Amino acid sequence: MASLSCTQPQARTAHGCILYVSSRDFQYTTLTAVKLWYYRETFKQHVKLHPAVLAGKITYTFIGSGDLWDMVCSHRTPRVVRSDGNALRQPTEPFWCPWTQDCDSYEMPIVGSGDALIDWSLRKDVARYVAATLAKPELSANAELNLPSTTLSQNEMLTLFRKYAGARGKSVKERHIAMDDVHRYIKDESLVPKDITQNTQIPVDFYFIVKCNEAQGLFRRNQWECHWDLFPEVKRTTFEDYLMERFGEL
Repeated sequence: MASLSCTQPQARTAHGCILYVSSRDFQYTTLTAVKLWYYRETFKQHVKLHPAVLAGKITYTFIGSGDLWDMVCSHRTPRVVRSDGNALRQPTEPFWCPWTQDCDSYEMPIVGSGDALIDWSLRKDVARYVAATLAKPELSANAELNLPSTTLSQNEMLTLFRKYAGARGKSVKERHIAMDDVHRYIKDESLVPKDITQNTQIPVDFYFIVKCNEAQGLFRRNQWECHWDLFPEVKRTTFEDYLMERFGEL
């Protein structure tokens, strides 16, 4: 097991939010996820201090999003191309993003109390912001821009999910995952129930650390750290907008 000494273990997640690992988790986790975030931060620093950047020959832009509510995990679902050259729709995350699936009944996982606010993003919004930053290099050159789609709690998402799926005769039940269980799963991945490991495309050690932080209200930015005002031409998608498109208007 790797060891790391610090008074308040932290790293930035793949979405740009700071990840705090509690001491009880930090002492026994394999640090796989923390290593990935460390590599990411090391790469960012490498880019910022690259000789070509310092010489003004190239620029960089880092875009911070929220957790993706329509996540596709390409490392387990490779891009498939049909004979006509068009790409097939990649499968989306079935366990953590149940609303992306076609089902008669759904189960939505709720980690902790479900009341903490979390930054979320839609993939299309991320793409729109990437295009917008490219169109405005004077605003995005050598900058870190935070551009989540919305901030919402798990319980608020559950209410909206039931509202729109229920209007189509589909049931939605919640599955509560206690924080004590989350800590156990982080400590020993083999304890994660098989119906989770077999129905998620995301490495469970990585995502339970993320969900632990989300449940504690640590996976969000304050409004002063976000840069939506720089790109008013981009209309952010709310989770209700997404569900309305997914299940139809009420």
